[in-house]
Amino acid sequence: MLSPEMLADLERSGLDAEDAKLMQLEELTAEQCEGLCGRAIAQGRSGYKIPYFDLHGKPNGLYRIRFLGQPVGGFAVDPKDVIKYWQPPGTSPGLYLAPFVDWQSVMATTDPLNYTEGEKKAALACKQQKYVIGLGGVWAFKSKGTGQFFVLDEIKAINHEGRDVTIIFDSDVVTKPQVMGAMHEFARQLSNLGARPSTAILPSGGQEKVGLDDYLVAGGKWETIPREGFAEIEALWELNKDYAIIKDLARVMDLRTEKTITADTFIKVTEAPKKIIRVDAKGNPKVVQAAPAWMQWEGRRTHFKLVYEPGQPRVLPNSNYNLWRGYKFEPRKGEISNWIYLLDHLFPPGEYDAERHWFEQWCAYPFQYPGTKIHSAPVFFGRMQGSGKSMTGEVLLNIYGENASEINKKSLQSDFNGWAARRQFCLCNEITDRKDLRLDSDDLKTIITRKEVQINDKYVPQYSTLDCCNYYFTSNYYSALYMSDQDRRYFVHKVERKIPEAKLVELSKWVNGDLSAVLYHFMYEVDTTGFVPKSPALETRDREVMIEAGRSDLDRWVTDLKADPMPLLRQNADNFRERDLWRIEELVAAAKIHFGTSSITHHALRNALIQVAMFDVTKRVKTRYGTVELFILRNADKWKHASPEELAEAYDAGLKKGVKY
Repeated sequence: MLSPEMLADLERSGLDAEDAKLMQLEELTAEQCEGLCGRAIAQGRSGYKIPYFDLHGKPNGLYRIRFLGQPVGGFAVDPKDVIKYWQPPGTSPGLYLAPFVDWQSVMATTDPLNYTEGEKKAALACKQQKYVIGLGGVWAFKSKGTGQFFVLDEIKAINHEGRDVTIIFDSDVVTKPQVMGAMHEFARQLSNLGARPSTAILPSGGQEKVGLDDYLVAGGKWETIPREGFAEIEALWELNKDYAIIKDLARVMDLRTEKTITADTFIKVTEAPKKIIRVDAKGNPKVVQAAPAWMQWEGRRTHFKLVYEPGQPRVLPNSNYNLWRGYKFEPRKGEISNWIYLLDHLFPPGEYDAERHWFEQWCAYPFQYPGTKIHSAPVFFGRMQGSGKSMTGEVLLNIYGENASEINKKSLQSDFNGWAARRQFCLCNEITDRKDLRLDSDDLKTIITRKEVQINDKYVPQYSTLDCCNYYFTSNYYSALYMSDQDRRYFVHKVERKIPEAKLVELSKWVNGDLSAVLYHFMYEVDTTGFVPKSPALETRDREVMIEAGRSDLDRWVTDLKADPMPLLRQNADNFRERDLWRIEELVAAAKIHFGTSSITHHALRNALIQVAMFDVTKRVKTRYGTVELFILRNADKWKHASPEELAEAYDAGLKKGVKY
């Protein structure tokens, strides 16, 4: 049975005895209050204990005492000296989760939350099924005494990311600067946790102060409470729409252009004019620059690094920012006869069916599985202009849109490779010529298969990103690429037929028209069963043409040497004796005799022997000529696993006195 004083106190907040039972309120006599709080605090008053609960509705050990009536027995009655609530010293403030709501379920959602000052106010709102959390006071969202200097750990544990949160303090917040300061500081801390805070303005109706319970008891409607955003925080959230910190680069990115700038440029130039009004802890307003405030704001938009992952959302679960732009069209079924014509022209039916099937799968696979890096690349070559080899690449370029680019040899060899960022496809027209074929080959092998690319663009710090780019090469040269017999990265196809002029004009208009949505739909329906992105390219009959055309005289010599070494070495050699193991000096001497020149270097021949002819070479062994490497020209299986001593003995035994090489 509750005392009339306690019932009256509860009724003023819209609560009754049944509510008190659910809230597990415990009435205390004056003596009990004095025993808990001390005589100076209790001041002869009775009261009741308000226990706090965890998410499961069970008391968590924290409590506060609400005193009833006025001090008695000669104690001061000045309102400033009267303590209405008391909490055990050394304990941290907590969140009052009234047991009218299933808080565990609420916290699992992103439904709006509300914070108010006082347990009874929160209880009445929760009784009406509003999600209102009680604070022990306007500054009770933090606790310096327990090391929670900015915000309670209990508040941090709530998922505030993207959640609307309303702070509902008493109506006198507008007349008390320190309360106003507390509200703004709490709002800042909530925004640091990702919340979108606002405040509810309780109409005072001429009264000195109106709390949430007063408003609801008087018949006020929850839905009609005026709400107002925090101008400072709203301004910072507006900056969040346009900017983000990229931690990996230590730069600010303009999300509208996806260009990065330094923090100094952002503060002093880009957003220098923008100002905000900040309310300090004492409730005093102050005009400050928005950009530095945003930089220091924990709620500023931040991404760890820039990535490029086609098919994935703009912001990844690990907070990385995905630069993939998607496609600017919706796929639709339509007329594709021009595409069929191009493929028929490149691959005459009946003669090149296997080549056509592989190429069509190569084209379609990255559309069906965005971000796939295919470890092979088509190379179309031929002297004939207007043959369609470049036009086919332009068709793919148009489908990819902003996710593709056309590059040339100069772009590939430049120290700056910004073209490689944010790309799924590159059309490489005339990427090679007759000069530096071996250098080009090495570069191209790397870009075709690499997992990541280091982006080095002007005025931007280097960063690495996933390499999702696939390459399509064209050339007028038969020797477009330097390839060895073992190189399986390239699908090589010669095109020597010219498209009729009238059809070429029609195709040109089509390529420059609206083909993307229709061909994307078609690519998605191509049967890619059996296509393995990391497998070697289909080996074509034209591949040997390009390999042979790209070989130097020295390459051809070492290739012949691989096929049958002894007859080639026996020519013009005095005191020749057949053997399996040879030093580089001996092979250089033989090559010089064969070509009748002294310009052949050890380095050039060694590279050709290893890269072109794929000869095995031993580890260094001690011979009568010192410590040397030995090339195994015959019987590789026998000598690859021999010991250094066995190799040295065999080599020395194979020589005759007087042999020059």
